[in-house]
Amino acid sequence: MNPIQRMYTDKESIGTNFLNNEKVGKSSGQQVLLPQQTPPPPRGPRLRKEKVTTILCNSRERNVVSYPNTNMFRWRLRRDLKDITSIRLIGGSLPANLYNINNGWNKFTFFENLSTYTITLNSGYYDATSLAVEVKRALNNSGLSNVYDVTYSSTTLKLTIKRVSGTYNFSILFQSGVYVDNFDDYYGAVDNLSNDYLSEIKSPARILGFITQDYSDSSGTITAPNSVDTAWFLNKLFLHINTETDKEFNRIEIARGPHDPYTIIYLDDVKDGVKFLNKETDYPILEFNPAPLSRLSLLEISIRDEFYKLLDLQNKEFTLLLEITYLE
Repeated sequence: MNPIQRMYTDKESIGTNFLNNEKVGKSSGQQVLLPQQTPPPPRGPRLRKEKVTTILCNSRERNVVSYPNTNMFRWRLRRDLKDITSIRLIGGSLPANLYNINNGWNKFTFFENLSTYTITLNSGYYDATSLAVEVKRALNNSGLSNVYDVTYSSTTLKLTIKRVSGTYNFSILFQSGVYVDNFDDYYGAVDNLSNDYLSEIKSPARILGFITQDYSDSSGTITAPNSVDTAWFLNKLFLHINTETDKEFNRIEIARGPHDPYTIIYLDDVKDGVKFLNKETDYPILEFNPAPLSRLSLLEISIRDEFYKLLDLQNKEFTLLLEITYLE
């Protein structure tokens, strides 16, 4: 019998005899099937906790070469903050008692004896009585032929300009003169109330109680139609905050104007020329939704009026206390 035939003999082989007659031994475990297990769920994003820090933005810490005035500067944080979820103003101190007569709106055109004259008021912080004294000084030191007296009535709260010497008629040109307030001249809007709004003051007309109109004397006297308003547009500060990416942190919408401010600070409680901010005063919280602000390393601070003009703070320093919430 050849080897191939011997493999298919009817006799039981040693291996077969072993498998049929011997006790089954223990398995190595390689052929054991384990019960089916449910795979673990996929991992979601790691839950991040919010953390709050408070920073003091101090105008003294600005680069005085790049930003010599305190009304606008860039301020760098001590460390970069990432994933900002909210920013809120909670305290600080700001200069008040700002000049209500200043460069840019301290001149007006006066007409006398067929000639026009530029009347310039000295910059300063005036009440109604001292403002009348300043207008009188400016008129009588401008080369006019007449001599004028200017008085303020504590009863009517109005200013009166009176010719006390001379014979020439006179006019105040708040409309046709050189120094007049600017108004929006865009026409064609659906709502015409959007047109002709005051966009910039360039004369002291409204502070003195006048409007954009020419006024001529009646028997040597001109009385303002409205009361003196020395607090008019400088009884509030428009705080603008930007980042290095020119992203504006605006929280208040204004109907007209190029930029919305972060907040408006009303100078209602001033002590020694300073407006103090505190937690009792409600200032808006700026939230970044749905995604947080990725990084914050510096802030651009500016103090402006309602027409987006930088205010003259007389280089007085100020501080802002900001509460910042971020993800750690």
